[in-house]
Amino acid sequence: MLDSADVLAPAQRLLSLNFMFTEKCNLKCVYCPQFSENRPMMDTPPELLRTIVDYIVRNRIPAAGVGFYGETLCFKGWEGYIRALLDAGVSMSLCSNWNHKLTAEEARVLSRFSLLQFSIDTTDQDLLRALRPPADARTIIYNMHLIRSQAIVNDNPAPTIMWCSVLSQRIIPHLCNFIAMAVSNGVNRISFNEIEYYKESSRELLSIFDLQGSDFVAAADAIEGMDLLAKKNGVEITYAFNSFLDVVKARKAQELSQHVQMHGDDSSKMCRLPVKGIQGTSSHLSLAATTIAPDENQRRTRLCLAPWTSAYILADGTVCTCCVRGKSMGRITANIDLDAVLQGELYREFRWRLLTGNIIDNACLACPVTPIVQAEELLYQVNNLLGNYVDEI
Repeated sequence: MLDSADVLAPAQRLLSLNFMFTEKCNLKCVYCPQFSENRPMMDTPPELLRTIVDYIVRNRIPAAGVGFYGETLCFKGWEGYIRALLDAGVSMSLCSNWNHKLTAEEARVLSRFSLLQFSIDTTDQDLLRALRPPADARTIIYNMHLIRSQAIVNDNPAPTIMWCSVLSQRIIPHLCNFIAMAVSNGVNRISFNEIEYYKESSRELLSIFDLQGSDFVAAADAIEGMDLLAKKNGVEITYAFNSFLDVVKARKAQELSQHVQMHGDDSSKMCRLPVKGIQGTSSHLSLAATTIAPDENQRRTRLCLAPWTSAYILADGTVCTCCVRGKSMGRITANIDLDAVLQGELYREFRWRLLTGNIIDNACLACPVTPIVQAEELLYQVNNLLGNYVDEI
């Protein structure tokens, strides 16, 4: 039997720890607020990087990720820190824009990763450069093959490669070519993310769900055609939320019936919520079927174990619960270590809110990733994670 304090504490050992080398980036993507921020971008101090690496190795954390914010490859000497983690048996993942000429040693280190995510959006060279200046598709794809070749030379398993794209109206006409290029390059995993609107970023790009009438129908046709081509060629596609294709088809049927306003099944209705994320506050697309309504509080919650099993550390030592939710849960300093933050009051309150369904954070209420469940289900999963069981908290 556990008391409430036990289930509000983190797991004895995290399953993953995510950190960044720098806030700086070598691209100026039109939908990203980062390059418009009126402040200097900082590197993670060497002493904090050493603290993080030592923590992961000492606590035998099985997995670590880098690159959820800022461009890792811009940081001189990143490979030395990562090599220490790989030598300790840590499974590594990286998300990068890959617009960097890799050294032989960087390619060797990257060939030992478990997962490499390529933020590429499109393989149409002119469009890619317009959306993510000064990105070059040739550099990105060459780097991918260079890393794979190093895995062959060094007789280690090649990393899983995933291409990642922000789905906007500009790339819709190029979707099938994007899939075909992925297939021709041996890539069988692609992730499409929903565009977020920031006040600092350009509004020249639109979510497909902000298109109307024939524009939306054309976008839906392109997405359905792309999805069929992907399935035919064994490409696994992940969309922004699980019911994405169903919602697209339902909205298309409504547009073809000339019912511009959403009607019928409320689960397909959408709105936008302000969500404070790591990159700032965005206007986040919220789907009724994947959002917890205010009147459901204390009954339903998110099946999210992240506050118990993982953490994200920013360049200044700020600790966040995930790569989306930007609220600080504390900060690592010379006098405060990560364990103190994970055991702190802010984390305990956040875990309590999840366990009891008292969620007040829009980032969690509208999370497109984690399923909505009864609060009892999350408690059951937490206790399975902790290896214990309680009746209630």
